[in-house]
Amino acid sequence: MRRMLCAAKVSRLCRFGAKPARRKRVQSQVKSSAKVKNHQVQSYKVLLRVFGVAAAMFIGARSTPAQATPLPKKVDLRAQFNQWGLPIKPQGRRDTCAVFTLTGALEYALARGTGETGLRLSEEYLNWAADDITGIKFDGASYEELISAFDKWGISAEKFLPYYTRYNASLRPSPNALASAKEIWELGFQRHWVAQRTENGLDETQIQEMKTVLASGWPLCAYGVDHSILLVGYQDDSSMDGGGQFITRNSAMQRYETIFYSAAREEFGSVLWIDLQVPETETKSN
Repeated sequence: MRRMLCAAKVSRLCRFGAKPARRKRVQSQVKSSAKVKNHQVQSYKVLLRVFGVAAAMFIGARSTPAQATPLPKKVDLRAQFNQWGLPIKPQGRRDTCAVFTLTGALEYALARGTGETGLRLSEEYLNWAADDITGIKFDGASYEELISAFDKWGISAEKFLPYYTRYNASLRPSPNALASAKEIWELGFQRHWVAQRTENGLDETQIQEMKTVLASGWPLCAYGVDHSILLVGYQDDSSMDGGGQFITRNSAMQRYETIFYSAAREEFGSVLWIDLQVPETETKSN
């Protein structure tokens, strides 16, 4: 019997491709390098205004991870999540797995890009933004919808719009939340697709690319047949099904779990990762 992604029973609303009214592919906006550079220059001031912190130095990130030769047999980013004050937040009984996964990747990129701890972002805000861009009041969204929503509305600090236990279709963010979201978006996050809505799962090249990204210190958002989760590590082991396993961060269960490579190849249809490049030389000039 094949292993499923989540031990919990996940409703059809979290299933890959299970929202007919919202399945159309949303093309993400492409920013010019000059525009991204201008956004990044403001990063120091944004942190001070939005979160009340000021980083002494920013850590730049590679847009494409360089592959180690050979890759390590084991990578585990859980210590980094703990170091940066990013414990797993529970999605509760709502169908917001993809929202939590993408927000978790953004929080990690923000922490790694700035070196600051405890900078939490609002899943509730991103969920509202997805409703706005689709024109449909519906809890949860696909990666494409969430990316398009982020490009239009950004994502606010959690303190301006905390997560609710129940979906509220009439929810509207405050002016402070909207201002916070715009400034956070202007930091210049970058996303990179490993796979996008594949119909036959992943191939070995994509599995290796995922391991390369993880070995470079970046988690991966993975959307499968049953659930969306964040991959935060891997372990090669020839005795395991498929030759090893990925370590997963599951907001539905609020815990870390694992999935064999063989199950990942079969189950995952969309995989992406997010980084934040904030050149130290530019921030020091501010």
